[in-house]
Amino acid sequence: MNNSSGLFNINRRMFLNILVSGVGVYLTKDVIFPEIASANDNGFYERYHVFIPYDIARRGGIQKVTLRSGDTCQLPIPAKIIEDNTISIRKIGLQGNDVKFILHTLYDPDVRIADKIYQEIDQADFLRKSATKSQVKQIYELVEDSEYIEDTISLDLLQYLVASSNLDEQIRQRYEIAHQNCLLNIIEKALETALAKSEISEDKKKKLRGTYQYVRASEPVPDFSYLTELEAIITGSDIPVAIKRSYSIASAKSRAFTVDTIIIKLITEKSKGQKQEEFLLTYQEIRDGKKISDPETLKSLDSFILESDILNSCKLVYLTAQGRFFENAELVDLIAKSNLTEERSKSYKEDWEKIFQVALQLSDQGVAVVPTIKGILHTLGAETATGVLLSQAPLTATLAYLGGGSVAAGGLGMLGGLAVVTGGAALIGAAGLVSVALVSQMDGEDYKNLGIAAVTGTLIGAAAVFIAWTGASALGVAGTLSGAAAITTLISALGGINVITGGASLIAFGAGFVVWSFLKGKKRRDANILHQLESRLYTLTEMPTSPKLVEFLDFINNKLNKQYTISGFEIAPNITLDKLSNALSSYAASFLDSDEKILALKDTWNDGKEGVILTNQKLIWKSGRSSPDFIYFYAILEDTKIPRLFNDKDYIHFSWMMEEIGKKYDNIQI
Repeated sequence: MNNSSGLFNINRRMFLNILVSGVGVYLTKDVIFPEIASANDNGFYERYHVFIPYDIARRGGIQKVTLRSGDTCQLPIPAKIIEDNTISIRKIGLQGNDVKFILHTLYDPDVRIADKIYQEIDQADFLRKSATKSQVKQIYELVEDSEYIEDTISLDLLQYLVASSNLDEQIRQRYEIAHQNCLLNIIEKALETALAKSEISEDKKKKLRGTYQYVRASEPVPDFSYLTELEAIITGSDIPVAIKRSYSIASAKSRAFTVDTIIIKLITEKSKGQKQEEFLLTYQEIRDGKKISDPETLKSLDSFILESDILNSCKLVYLTAQGRFFENAELVDLIAKSNLTEERSKSYKEDWEKIFQVALQLSDQGVAVVPTIKGILHTLGAETATGVLLSQAPLTATLAYLGGGSVAAGGLGMLGGLAVVTGGAALIGAAGLVSVALVSQMDGEDYKNLGIAAVTGTLIGAAAVFIAWTGASALGVAGTLSGAAAITTLISALGGINVITGGASLIAFGAGFVVWSFLKGKKRRDANILHQLESRLYTLTEMPTSPKLVEFLDFINNKLNKQYTISGFEIAPNITLDKLSNALSSYAASFLDSDEKILALKDTWNDGKEGVILTNQKLIWKSGRSSPDFIYFYAILEDTKIPRLFNDKDYIHFSWMMEEIGKKYDNIQI
């Protein structure tokens, strides 16, 4: 079979052998995955990757770990552990299995990793050198100690700084694990906060905690209902959008891995000979989102799966994966709709054509996908227990083929970051869309019982993410992107097309999962990316919760965009990153105080060297050859001279607005 997309390069016979051996021959487990072959007298070790804070790793102590059973283990940590130390405890896992803990830490008895990272921070070309360096160093200390971090924007910046540094590869990898551990801390706190408010039983809380551990490990789950409730809890939390998306992708992978295991087991056990071979190959095409080479076999496979006794939930994901929502849309004028200019190179246009095509479909198809799935749900229903447990069946073939960093396949799970799957893009996208549909069917009583607010308003945006993920993966876009220009443009272009984030801000999306997945292969630092990520420190990246700040943003938005219609102003959190970083670099950086955020920006010159900025405290501007200047809101009076960066009509209206700000607002707290 020809796999021209480059997503999965394996010959036909090898593929069939892997599938059949993985689900049918227990003794081949040590050939497919030697790491999993370290079985004890109870079967397999359960594996957990655990990050240990610096002080505990150095002095010894106790680390709390939640197991897949939902029980908690107090893990004793000896002093002076090193990276990849393992600790085994007998008979505490599922079905009495022994458990192996693989330990990770930024403590090192031979080298002070912090000193090397501080040196990278000191040498970085930041726009606001002193302020940014101090902020990022403080974040590193929290990362090292596995503390809860609220400032995820600084965390994003530090991650890029380390990933693009000349540090030893092992140090970069160890830091990446520590970084991901901080993101998991945020998810886990959101889960525990919801459970503390919930009205569910202690047994169900334990089951939810245990199911989360399967998702964290990127492994199949034993019960779909808990997976859906976890998705609702995280979606309904107040954690950053990018972290919600990372969790949703991990959850979708676990659902897809479960479905894949069940369907492959069905095909290998219930079909024989040539028919089995044809079914497996056609199913591979379905889960990868490729064109079906044998329509007649597809019809037979549909009947075979839909008439089987497997979970209806699995049938639903299977049907949704065939929706081919990223493939059949009418082609659009990509140049006009994505603001690409004549100067863009031909190769650039070709690189981006497919991802733009996927993004532009969302406005037409994204809203329609969820109701369609809900109709199928109404017909088929959605069961709970999957019957799939790692301790019960060899699942290594599925995990090997789909990839995604599963712990059972020798990866780190979510602790290893976003592992792009090697196959199954359509299946994962379908599983994600089904998750969206299932959460959308929950009612107010369900949300109350789980201790969360209603989440349906965010679901269309989530559906858009899975469509984009599936389209980008299955169409091979990730493989075509290269170079600093492509990545820099990705940050702006994907966020600029609002439908791809369901209306969420460009800046929140800027360091989200798509960007980081493409950054994985990039080693050399790009100053534009560094500055754009740094600029996020000095503006809003999410809609604020402070009533006074919300009121102020509404005020300036209504004045600028509705009452006076002064064109060109961008309001946080929807300020374009390249404009923001250019403004900071050219005239604004030295005027910002430590507690100040940029709330609105108008670029009056296309290179970003002139413009006007509103912060929560002051007005900053740069015009022509004159020096940049600023004025605090409290100092604005009726006769205050406002910068002439507008035409006469807009100048008058902007002056009136600033006078009103001077009377109503002085210092808006962030």
